[in-house]
Amino acid sequence: MIPDQDNLYTTSEESFAMAHEFTKWKGEYPPGCRFRWETLTSMRQRMRRVADRYSDFNRVIFVGHGMVFRCLTYIEEMRPGEIIECVYQKGQAECAYSFT
Repeated sequence: MIPDQDNLYTTSEESFAMAHEFTKWKGEYPPGCRFRWETLTSMRQRMRRVADRYSDFNRVIFVGHGMVFRCLTYIEEMRPGEIIECVYQKGQAECAYSFT
């Protein structure tokens, strides 16, 4: 997730607050509202564009954070620096996003 699409946050507390809003609203803006954070739909589209480019390779290593990986494949929780093996196929159905 891009925590602040306007790149205006200055403290980690602001970033954490936006991540909390993202979780509260299940990654999508409520009708009539727009927040500073990137929606799950937008993040998923952005990540799929990248993953699709490499989907024909035998193995690829992606480095990122849990929110990114949870939009491509179902992962309940990731610890910092954890290595997780998963399968991604171009055009696969969207996975459930874990908001835990």
